[in-house]
Amino acid sequence: MIDCNNVAGGTDLPGTPCDDGNANSSNDTWTAGCLCVGVLPNDCLGIPGGTAQPGTACDDNDPLTGNDTWDASCACAGLVIDCNSVAGGTDLPGTPCDDGNANSSNDTWTAGCLCVGVLPNDCLGIPGGSAQPGTACDDNDPLTGNDMWDANCSCAGLVIDCNNVAGGTDLPGSACDDGDLLTGNDTWDATCNCAGTPVNPCDAPVITTFTSTGPLCLGESVLLETSVVGTAPFVFDWSGPGSTLSGSGSNVTIPNAQSGTYQVIVTNACGDDTATVVVVVNPLPDASFLYSEPMYCQNSFDPSPTISTLGGVFSPSNSGLIINAANGTIDLDASTTGVYIITYSLQANGCSALHTEQLTIAAPPIANWSSPGSLCDGIGTVNLNNYLDTGTIPGGTWSGAGVNGDYFDPSGLAGMIEITYTATVGDCSANGVGYITITPAPVALAGPDAEVCGLQHQMNATLQTAVGYWTPLNGGTVSVSTDPTTMVSVTAAGAYSFLWTVGDGQCFDNDTVRVTFSDPAISPVVDAGPDQELNVVDHTLLDGSTNGTQWSWSLASGGGNITDNDDLNTEVYLLGVGSNTFILSASNGPCPSTMDTVVIIVNELAIPTGFSPNGDGTNDVLVIPGIEEYKDNSLIVFDRWGRKVYEQERYANDWEGKALPDDTYFMVLNIAEGRTYNGYLIIKR
Repeated sequence: MIDCNNVAGGTDLPGTPCDDGNANSSNDTWTAGCLCVGVLPNDCLGIPGGTAQPGTACDDNDPLTGNDTWDASCACAGLVIDCNSVAGGTDLPGTPCDDGNANSSNDTWTAGCLCVGVLPNDCLGIPGGSAQPGTACDDNDPLTGNDMWDANCSCAGLVIDCNNVAGGTDLPGSACDDGDLLTGNDTWDATCNCAGTPVNPCDAPVITTFTSTGPLCLGESVLLETSVVGTAPFVFDWSGPGSTLSGSGSNVTIPNAQSGTYQVIVTNACGDDTATVVVVVNPLPDASFLYSEPMYCQNSFDPSPTISTLGGVFSPSNSGLIINAANGTIDLDASTTGVYIITYSLQANGCSALHTEQLTIAAPPIANWSSPGSLCDGIGTVNLNNYLDTGTIPGGTWSGAGVNGDYFDPSGLAGMIEITYTATVGDCSANGVGYITITPAPVALAGPDAEVCGLQHQMNATLQTAVGYWTPLNGGTVSVSTDPTTMVSVTAAGAYSFLWTVGDGQCFDNDTVRVTFSDPAISPVVDAGPDQELNVVDHTLLDGSTNGTQWSWSLASGGGNITDNDDLNTEVYLLGVGSNTFILSASNGPCPSTMDTVVIIVNELAIPTGFSPNGDGTNDVLVIPGIEEYKDNSLIVFDRWGRKVYEQERYANDWEGKALPDDTYFMVLNIAEGRTYNGYLIIKR
């Protein structure tokens, strides 16, 4: 067996898989006609899952083909019909055949599918002549055409019909149309004349009535009806504003009729008639209406719509919406929440109109809160959200005096304060109003701090309002905690703090007093420091010490100024020459003080009356004790005749007098602050 690929014994047989080359197809299979086709998701007509699949029947509109089939590329093609009327057959023009004439050879199908062969002698008896079967000839019959030699060398043509078409069908005796409406059964006669048989006499149409439906409203259809007498059949031509219709019926419906004149023309074989009718189309009343918002809360003001034309009736889609039927006002409090379709029905001039709007009724949010009643102005800020009732929508806004965000500060306020909480959900809001009474906060006055000599002290607090009580903060005992002037005691000296609180639990204030207790049995140790002796210098530092809690320096005798009386190591200056006595007093709080003294002796400059520069290492230079304290000094020495023999600025105890003879000299010493010392000076070796 030869398979679909012309391979003897091959496996590509009808019903076996193949590949049609189309990536969009599946289940490709050889058909019985050896066409490789698959199944497409959209068939060859573009229909999803359709049956016009490759390999199925179709029509290529070619009369010369048969067995038309969709191929793999969805092209509809058929097989050529051969000269034996077999689709896909092999007896095609130009292929061999058998004309049944034993004398002919090379029998072949002609283009007109005539099987003819070549005769040794043509149909005119001429050897090798051209008058072969299938070629033109003349049968000498003027009533035929396309004359041709047949296989038996008979010259015959096709009969020419009454329309001069060789082989045509318009032959004598066949039907025709003579164009005369008054005749019937028209037929071609033997002389090719088309004639019919006269029919009964014709009566022209007469329109007896022409009516229309009405009154009409905009958008409605008009029914036009007419009654006609005369000889049928009739043809009706209808026309009017915006429309033209033809037909054989005596009535017609025209959609979306318009005002104006409509006409009908009725025609038959022998005449026509015309009639008109006026159609009036009334405009529809304007039933439009509109609410200002598409959604309302139950606690809002009752809304009324804007109505284009009054006189209609409002109706809701269900009974949950309470609406005034005449003016559309909605009773929001009485209505239940939900989404409603509101219809407004209006009639005018015999026409009715409807308009609908969708409206939502929403429940208002809960904004309830419970006031704390009263607050004192010194309590500080409070979070108002803590007072929201269960079920109240959180995240709302607070407003009122003293309100900042979610917090309320009563400071500086007095009396009854109105506070409002506004809760919002979508476009719905609700207000919860409450009042808070602000009371003034008490003032706690614990009294002044104190220092006492002893281990007991009577407090001195002031009780202005409410109640008060004492609280030891770092030790100590309170006799009566609620007594503002109670006695407090400690077991050891030191500084103790006591808290005085006044209030009623909500409004309160407190103040602290510090009491320093000193033990009278313990006297402080005081040391004013060592006595001092100064040469020329009139200032020094005091060096006191004590374990007392407070101390002070004072001048007992002599002269001098104290820089800081409360500084244990303060400076004293402008000391007097000679003995100066200072007292350091120390105590523990208000307990009796303990004292100690320090004596500071200030020596004046000691001006020598002579020196012996003999090199023995003793008294070889002029030494003025204390001169180093006066850096800006000057020393001048004169002999007995008043001649200057030595002068030195900033003298530093270094003059040896070697160039001068032993004698008595006169010395002038200038020191700071205009002080001058004069005297004699003896040089003796």
